[in-house]
Amino acid sequence: MLRWSKGRPASCYSRGCGLPSYTEIEEPTGPEDNVPEMSWVRHLKGVYVTFGPGATVAAISMPWEYSAVRLTNLPKDCSSSTVAECLRGELGVQVPEDKIELQSVFGGETAADVTMDDSDFAKKIINALDGHATVDYHAVALLPPKHRAATFGVIRGNTVNCSWHKPNRTAWLNFKSLSAASYVKSKFSASEYRVDGIRVCPGFPKANDGVKASTWKLQLDKVPASASRSEIVEDIERSHRPFHVELSRATYKIPVEEAVSEIVKLLMRIGPLDPSAVDSTEGQGRRYKVTVRFVDAKDAAQAIKLLNYKPLPFCTHGKLTVQRIFTVRMRLPDHVYAAVTEDIEAMYRDWKQNHLTVTISIAIKGFRDIIFEGQSLERVAEAQASFESIAAGELLTEDGMPLWSASFATNAWAYNQMRELERQFGVLVLCDRKERTLRMLGPRHILGRARLEIAKLCNRDPRLDFYIHLDPNALPWLLRGGYQHIGRIVGRDKVGLDLVSEPRYLVISGSEADLQAAQGLYHNRRQLPEPPVSATGPDECSLCGFEAEHAVLTECDHLYCGSCFEDMCLSCAGTPSRMPAVLCYGDAGQCRTVLTLTAIQQNISSAALERLFERMFATFVGANARQYRYCPTPSCEQVYRVDEPNEGAKAPTAEFEFSCPQCQVAICSFCHVSHYNTVHCPLRNKRVQV
Repeated sequence: MLRWSKGRPASCYSRGCGLPSYTEIEEPTGPEDNVPEMSWVRHLKGVYVTFGPGATVAAISMPWEYSAVRLTNLPKDCSSSTVAECLRGELGVQVPEDKIELQSVFGGETAADVTMDDSDFAKKIINALDGHATVDYHAVALLPPKHRAATFGVIRGNTVNCSWHKPNRTAWLNFKSLSAASYVKSKFSASEYRVDGIRVCPGFPKANDGVKASTWKLQLDKVPASASRSEIVEDIERSHRPFHVELSRATYKIPVEEAVSEIVKLLMRIGPLDPSAVDSTEGQGRRYKVTVRFVDAKDAAQAIKLLNYKPLPFCTHGKLTVQRIFTVRMRLPDHVYAAVTEDIEAMYRDWKQNHLTVTISIAIKGFRDIIFEGQSLERVAEAQASFESIAAGELLTEDGMPLWSASFATNAWAYNQMRELERQFGVLVLCDRKERTLRMLGPRHILGRARLEIAKLCNRDPRLDFYIHLDPNALPWLLRGGYQHIGRIVGRDKVGLDLVSEPRYLVISGSEADLQAAQGLYHNRRQLPEPPVSATGPDECSLCGFEAEHAVLTECDHLYCGSCFEDMCLSCAGTPSRMPAVLCYGDAGQCRTVLTLTAIQQNISSAALERLFERMFATFVGANARQYRYCPTPSCEQVYRVDEPNEGAKAPTAEFEFSCPQCQVAICSFCHVSHYNTVHCPLRNKRVQV
């Protein structure tokens, strides 16, 4: 549905225009708020993956399996059943009603999106309707919903901006003296005089002839057609106002709503639009603007080729400007954003010069959305790279080696001292326990002194860090109280968990004796009585047991550190299972509530969310080898669906031949070997016999 507004909404401010200023817009919360990345479809390993609650793999679609069409010019009172009946009765095409989704498109009309698991379906429908005698439906190929992948941190080019001049006219101001005409001309040239706040183009005064001889005429071009005679002279002092104003005809008279309708219809002929992403703005300038988002980015590129600088359908002298907009969206913890605000402000000038718009949401649940938009793909990519580099922070090293202290792995004394240094210097230190690295963010003039103090802290730490490999089935025991039990014996600040690495580890920060004590408890856990579970305090993390940093509260009322919550999500994604899911580890591992995708997305960075999806899919494919496989060609990661021969068949037939779209090698989807590079494939043997 078209949204028409005059100017920018009051709740939205964009960086990139004028002086740098904080951008604060309300953050979208779900797919209904028109965020493509939150449709939860990703393009991974050559296939389209739809994720469901708990980040589970809800569906996998091969690129060649589906096709879809959008049907328009439907009757006003149509329904899914009437569309299905028409296709069946008039075209002889059977389409179940649940494959038809009605859409409210531009102008209040109804369209039907029809998706079938038949790669030739769209061509069949389009050809059948072409020139059909009784059916007036219009059909255009549509990107199937299961193929509409969008990824945080990946640039999209589905959006186009269209603009054209508002109707204008020429005005002639008649003066009794040349001096008055020249004075008014100078004021309009200097933009001290405007018409309805818009700058106009004055000519040079010319002498009138005929009945108006001895008077002077000043021509004004680009005068808004909506301006009256009194509004044209409103800025002119009474002593210099003309005695008469003449007006030409407007360049066109079509109402703005009809003009917008004509432009959108031009775009719809090129390809289907996202019904929820058609926006029009009148603004205060000389041009009307319409922004649309195509379902398929290929159509956006085609719109530029076919429509840019072409005549307007309602004004042959006017030209339509069509510009493609590239967009990338990221999600960043607010405490990271706050630490790099100074660096971001310094980048504004470059972003402005490159004609980029930077939009930053207000902080909601400790995170901000960062959106870069621009007409140049290269400029948007450069801005994204510079922003990500700033947000990653400076790697702390000494003598070419990363700075690290064993105490950082287990919230021990050096870790607490480091947090105190953070507060003292006004910096932020990102502690990556998996990679054993520190990255610092903050004002540039302070980083040197802070780095020096942290280096001294690392050198004073007498502890060593050790890693005990965890068996695949050890995690439940640790969550049920084993982790707390080891902490009570060895020392609470000497024990930590690495749930993200594969395999997982129990981390010991201390001495050799501490390691031996922890190993004894862990390896003899089956002979020990069930350890008692101590309830966590109201401000303590359900996973690490310490006071929650950057706290996350789940829908099931369990509290986590921000980093522990992210580790839990990634741990669940790496847990071998035919249907891995993100489950809450609260109540000593007994909660097991499946977290919603929205709850997950709201509490981790966009980069962590995409890692979660990738890991979840890899785990799913590995645990479902009877259904999905990777291409056997070395270095090729294309996923394909395993085919099973019909009952009684001794060998696969040609229908099992899968041509990998990435490496172009023909593979048998039954025995998973190349047809032509081995003698073991039954399909190849059958061909040889023939």
